[in-house]
Amino acid sequence: MLDKIIDSPNKKALAIERLRKEKKPIILYGAGSYAVDVARFLENYEIPISTVCVDEAYVKQGQLFGESIPVVSVADALAACPDGTVVIGFNDYKKAKASLQEHEGVGGPVVIDAPNHLEFF
Repeated sequence: MLDKIIDSPNKKALAIERLRKEKKPIILYGAGSYAVDVARFLENYEIPISTVCVDEAYVKQGQLFGESIPVVSVADALAACPDGTVVIGFNDYKKAKASLQEHEGVGGPVVIDAPNHLEFF
């Protein structure tokens, strides 16, 4: 069993590799505390976030993520970055993926599980 654990690919490392290889703008989906952890994780690997989005029902006029990134609707984020890669920034991945399927142009979103916890690389 230990051999299986050791030989298993690190999903976070694979996500970072994919994001670096694609070199597309990053759309962070979510603006809560988990999204902050994901943003810090990406920042540690020098992967900048282009835009932050939430579902239409959660958009608040003038809301910023961090000090400078406006929080917009998913539709507005996809319009602004049609070639972007969506990184899910909240825990309920199934809900996130289902919600994203309602929008055209979203490829397979990237999930970074427990971004600042259990850091093995």
